[in-house]
Amino acid sequence: DDDDDDDDDDDDDSDDEGGFDLEEGVEVDVDVIAAPKPKKKMTKEERRATVLEGRTGIERKWAMRNPTGTTNREKLKNKPFQLTKYSAKIQKKKNLAFNEQQKKQSKHIKGLKKLSKKRLRSMRK
Repeated sequence: DDDDDDDDDDDDDSDDEGGFDLEEGVEVDVDVIAAPKPKKKMTKEERRATVLEGRTGIERKWAMRNPTGTTNREKLKNKPFQLTKYSAKIQKKKNLAFNEQQKKQSKHIKGLKKLSKKRLRSMRK
């Protein structure tokens, strides 16, 4: 009985691939058949134009704050730790007692919070 059911499926008018009905004499659009065309390589001017379009909405807040570039303090923050590991400043921090380190850290965080609030107020003006 199961073999008879399988034979009935072969009598369908539709094609097995994708379930589309194939008719003779029907025009098919070229865009449907053709593969997508590769993008044309942009010229330098076109690339520059797209980059400048992306930059229009961006406000550089850091540039308004310090238009000359980065300060020495900012540069120290980005310096690799291995280079500063044996400096006097780091050695002094290392020799602090644990509770003193905690006090210093909490004081630092409070200062950062104050600074961020101050910056927000100045940007709103």
